[in-house]
Amino acid sequence: MKQLESTAAKILADNPEQNAVYMTADGQAFFNKDARNNHAKERKLEVADFFRNGVATDEETADAIKALEVASQEVEASKAALEQIEKVFTDETPNLEVTPDTNPIVAIAKGAASQLAERKAHDEEMSEALNASANEIEELKASNNTLSLDLDTSVKAKQAAEADLKTAQAELEKIKKELAAAKKTK
Repeated sequence: MKQLESTAAKILADNPEQNAVYMTADGQAFFNKDARNNHAKERKLEVADFFRNGVATDEETADAIKALEVASQEVEASKAALEQIEKVFTDETPNLEVTPDTNPIVAIAKGAASQLAERKAHDEEMSEALNASANEIEELKASNNTLSLDLDTSVKAKQAAEADLKTAQAELEKIKKELAAAKKTK
C-alpha cells in the first residue's frame, strides 16, 4: 500500500490538472474510476483511491451532499415550526392539538402558551381580589374614621358630663351646708 501511495503522489505531482488517481494493486494508475474498476474486476485486484490534498473524496462529497439535504430538510421543518409557534403566541391556533407527530418545539411552545394563559387568568383574578381588598380597606378606614369621631364625641360628652357632675356635686354640697345652717338657726 505504501508503494501505491508513493506512486500516486508522484502521478498527481506530474499531473497538476488532476485531483485524483485511481489505482489497482498491480500498480496500474487511472484517472477514470470506471476504467480502473474494469481493469481490477477482470484481474480480481484490490483498488485504492488517492486524492490531492484538500480535494474531497467521492465519498466525502456524497456525505456532504447528504448532510446538506438533511440540513435543508431540518431548516424547512424549523421554519414550519417557527410559523406554528408564532401562531400559538398570537392566538391564531387556539385549538392546536399536540400529537406525537407535533414538532417538539411547537409542543413546548403550545404548553408555554397555555401556561401563560392560565397565569394571565390567575393574575387577573388576583388583581380583582386585590382591588376588592383595597376597597374593603378603604371602607374599613372610613368606618374607623367614623368610629374614631364617634369615640372623640363620646369622650368629650363624658368629660362634659363629668364636669357637670362635679358642678352638681359642688352645688349639692353647698345646698347641704345651707340646709344644715338653716336647721341650726331654727
